[in-house]
Amino acid sequence: MDRIEELRLEIDSLDQKLMELVQKRFELSLQVISAKQKKSLGTYDKNREEFILARARDYGPKVEELYQELLRISKEI
Repeated sequence: MDRIEELRLEIDSLDQKLMELVQKRFELSLQVISAKQKKSLGTYDKNREEFILARARDYGPKVEELYQELLRISKEI
């Protein structure tokens, strides 16, 4: 196996883990929405979103961009 194949296998493994984590994140987001609705709370929390994006920003602009998209999709659930 050459180096490219090794790297691709590692990427594939990471992708699998990321996909599982993203799916779990969406499931937890649904639970938060449900709990907020039971308490008659609004589902959008600007402070929480800003907190998440600030943490993502620490990892660089591409990670922040990825989290902006994750948050956008989470709102559509």
